[in-house]
Amino acid sequence: MSWLLPMLAALAAWWAGTLTVMVLSRIGGTGRRLAIRGGWVLAGLLIPMLLLLHPQDSPAAAYLGFAAGLALWGWQELLFLQGVATGSRQAPSRPGRTGLGRVREAVEAVSHHEAGLFATLLVLALVSVGAALPVALWTFGALWVLRLSAKLNLFYGVPHPNGHLFPPRIRHLASFLGRPRRSLPLLVCIGGWFGLATGLFISGVAHDGTGLSTALLLLAGLVGLGALEHLAFLFRLPLEELWGWDVDDSPQQGPMPRDRKAIEGLF
Repeated sequence: MSWLLPMLAALAAWWAGTLTVMVLSRIGGTGRRLAIRGGWVLAGLLIPMLLLLHPQDSPAAAYLGFAAGLALWGWQELLFLQGVATGSRQAPSRPGRTGLGRVREAVEAVSHHEAGLFATLLVLALVSVGAALPVALWTFGALWVLRLSAKLNLFYGVPHPNGHLFPPRIRHLASFLGRPRRSLPLLVCIGGWFGLATGLFISGVAHDGTGLSTALLLLAGLVGLGALEHLAFLFRLPLEELWGWDVDDSPQQGPMPRDRKAIEGLF
């Protein structure tokens, strides 16, 4: 049962990280500025920590690297959801746009965000050179590919795109969602991600008791959750209920924890 703790840790980190980012993505004023600046400070502190972890290959090092990768991802997501780093295009897709014109507009709408993700991934790759267990790089890389897969499927069109979950500052991006439809690419992605999660899990169990085992099991849980999010594109799975969100489809609203006053009172 040594595999259980890393899997539960991945689930808890995914739930708590998503809640934190979504709450911070909706605040404004002083709270917004503090959250954004705090993210930059956190990112600056995590890089030296990863350098200190270079020679470590223990399970504890795997957990710390995983947490660092998630934190850096959450920082980039906060910049995106707050509208700080989206793209050169800040307007919805023009009606009737198809083909390369639609592709160009979509790329322009998220170009700054994608550049930020790639830059962070590059920094992690450089920091991880020679590391005994580069779990932060693996974690951030897995999330990047999972998110790219989700974006491409949403752009092509999925049965349940969940556009109502877009926060107000990036609600214009919902206009780039493809028409709702079942597609072979989505099915291939779902099968591929669940298959990869299974392979990581089996490999993690095979290396039982090592830092590598912990890292592989953490990634297995993370990729499995990413596959579940892809599955929510195919079936109507109200994942927002896992965080107790009230969802409003109006342009001014978005997902928000039900105990709204309690959370907003923190800021």
